[in-house]
Amino acid sequence: LVCTGAGTFSEALEWTAEVYRAAGARLARRGTLQGVADEGGYWPSFQSNEEGLVELAAAIEDAGMRPGTDACIALDVAATQLHRDGRYHLALEGRALDADQLLAMYLRWLERYPIVSIEDPFAEHDAEAMRAITGAAGARVQIVGDDFFVTDARRITQAEGACNCVLLKPNQVGTLTETLACWDAARAIGYGAIAS
Repeated sequence: LVCTGAGTFSEALEWTAEVYRAAGARLARRGTLQGVADEGGYWPSFQSNEEGLVELAAAIEDAGMRPGTDACIALDVAATQLHRDGRYHLALEGRALDADQLLAMYLRWLERYPIVSIEDPFAEHDAEAMRAITGAAGARVQIVGDDFFVTDARRITQAEGACNCVLLKPNQVGTLTETLACWDAARAIGYGAIAS
C-alpha cells in the first residue's frame, strides 16, 4: 500500500493501519481469512491472484479512502521465483504464462487497479521482458529492479531501458560504498531509488 494522498509519514502510517484493519474485516466477512502469516500479513484463501487486487482496492474504499488518489497499490512480484522452463508459473491458478502473456496480464491490471509500482515483474535474467514492461508502462508506473539489479552499479549502467527504479540494499551488495555507487549510477540515468 502506498498512501499517495497522505500529507505526512505519520498520516500515511495511520492510513495504512486503517486499510490493514479494513482488509482483515473484509476477509473475515467473506470467510477467506485463514490466519496471519509470519511477517504480519493476512493469509487469505483466494481463487486467483487478481482477487487480491480486487480485495485490496475494496479495503481502501472500506477504510474511507479513494483508491488511486488517497492510497495505491505496490506489487512485489519476485517473478524469478515463478520462472522455470521458460515460463512463469502461477501455482494458485494452475497455469503457466510466457513473458508476453504475463506482460499482457500486468497491463490489464494497470488499467483496472490503482497500481503505482511493480517490483521484479519478470525474472532477474529476463532483461527483454523488463524493457518491454518499462516501455509500455514506465511513464506512469514505477518498475523496480531488486533481484534484477542486486544493488550492482554495473548492472544499472547496462540496463538499457529495463526498469526505472532500483531497490538499494546494502546487505545485498556488501558495502555502503558499493550501495552509493549503485545510487549514483541510477541517478546518472534518471532512475529513482528506494532505500531498503
